[in-house]
Amino acid sequence: MMLSPTFGEERSAPAPLSDARFPALEGHDIDGRRLIIPAQLDGTYNLVLVAYERYHQRLVDSWIGSARELERRNGHLRVYEIPVIRNMSWIRRKQLDFFMSQGISDPLARATTITVYTDVDRVNRSLRIPHSETIQLFLVDQSGAVYWRGAGPYDGAQFRSLKQTVTALQSAHSG
Repeated sequence: MMLSPTFGEERSAPAPLSDARFPALEGHDIDGRRLIIPAQLDGTYNLVLVAYERYHQRLVDSWIGSARELERRNGHLRVYEIPVIRNMSWIRRKQLDFFMSQGISDPLARATTITVYTDVDRVNRSLRIPHSETIQLFLVDQSGAVYWRGAGPYDGAQFRSLKQTVTALQSAHSG
């Protein structure tokens, strides 16, 4: 519980959303380091931008600047890009991994872009995502609890909602 500096009333940290848990997914960053998402993500809270198609990168890019600024201002937050791609042959995976590694040179982006090859429909069902036509955003902890979710290109109202949730979690964690 925290005291609200404005009203002097107690308030608790935001509770996780009850409609979904982020599933454990095995992936690898651009440099090949294997990770279990969300358990091995670095943040106490992690903003996970899930993309399904190459053209979704522009949607991810529309969020990334604001998300990174929010990350800089909140010590418990980390931001990750998670391409979730249908299972494919080992050769096709290696080709795609190579092209991604050639296209991403920024060290932070290389460490925080984690590719997952999996059953996309299973992931979408577990997160109650109706389709893979746009990106999905989740604020999760390492156990998979989802505290906020959004979808689509950057939107000021969604960002304000995300920022409020992150700020409340940060305050509760610090206080």
